[in-house]
Amino acid sequence: MSVEKIVTKQYRDKVNQAVSQFGGFSVLPEEGWIRTVRKAFGMSGTQLAKKLGVTKARVSKAELDEPAGSVTLKTMYSMAEAMDCKFVYAIVPEHSVEEVVKQRAMQRAQAQVAVASTHMALEAQSLSREQLNFETERIAAQIMEQMPPDLWNTSLMDYPDGATPLDPDEMEGLKFEHVATRQELDQLEQAAITEGISWLRKQKTPEVLSEAFVCELHRQLFGAVWTWAGTFRRTEKNIGVDPYQIAIRLRQLLDDVAYCVEHNSYAPKELAARFHHQLVYIHLFPNGNGRHARIMADALLTKLLSEPAIDWAGGYSLESMNERRSDYIAALRAADGHDFRALLKFVGVKH
Repeated sequence: MSVEKIVTKQYRDKVNQAVSQFGGFSVLPEEGWIRTVRKAFGMSGTQLAKKLGVTKARVSKAELDEPAGSVTLKTMYSMAEAMDCKFVYAIVPEHSVEEVVKQRAMQRAQAQVAVASTHMALEAQSLSREQLNFETERIAAQIMEQMPPDLWNTSLMDYPDGATPLDPDEMEGLKFEHVATRQELDQLEQAAITEGISWLRKQKTPEVLSEAFVCELHRQLFGAVWTWAGTFRRTEKNIGVDPYQIAIRLRQLLDDVAYCVEHNSYAPKELAARFHHQLVYIHLFPNGNGRHARIMADALLTKLLSEPAIDWAGGYSLESMNERRSDYIAALRAADGHDFRALLKFVGVKH
């Protein structure tokens, strides 16, 4: 166990001891502790004031201030000492530290899995409820083990319509030989995307509009599953520009978006939607382009423009994402023809 973890454990032990010792005494008496204890001792306000060397009015004020929450700790210490008592001060959680941390870790894990699940669902690659629960438990355990600094911050073989088939060479890039079904691959990619989103959240000031970042984000999202993650595709697909044009078109797109940011050409969410569409249209990588492009759009908003991410689920539950996905595919295809109305509506831009 590292020194840092030992220190954390020592802090937890202190708080848990307070829970055990003082948990049952956390309710403030209606008249406050000063007046309650003084009366229990049969001591008058004048007598307590004389022991303190202050006026009776000073004692009366302290007794009124305490239930109101405006008494100072210094006053509480002096009053307790004058009555031959000890003033015990503690912030006592409702449950043990471990239980509180676990609850927070589960909340964070559920949020991360939900984000990844939305991107998976929009590619018709949803996991079962059992798989999602397993993934949530796994991520929560990881969070509890790592205790990240931002823990308490306010954040395969059958291809559905709109998905990109992999050629045999790209299929060889799968890192796990045991994978035999689409469901098994989806589960691996769900976990990888969750980790990639966690990586993105930790980046403070990334150079979002750079080729290096675009490729690194794809590698973080899919590198645990595919050897070619983060590498531009070298084969033609059912959508996308010719492979030799990818780097050029991406550079042009990044420059255009940087210009739009500098000159406020579009509202943030509209710019992100257009950026997302062009990334999908270019189709940079062998696979995972839709998920990558959506997360890139969110990175543009959150990391560069200090705006909230797009609600890609749009209020839909994961169980009813088929309809949402159909709207999404239709919106992208309309945008291919330079009609962005459906896509802007999809991401919540109001005109």
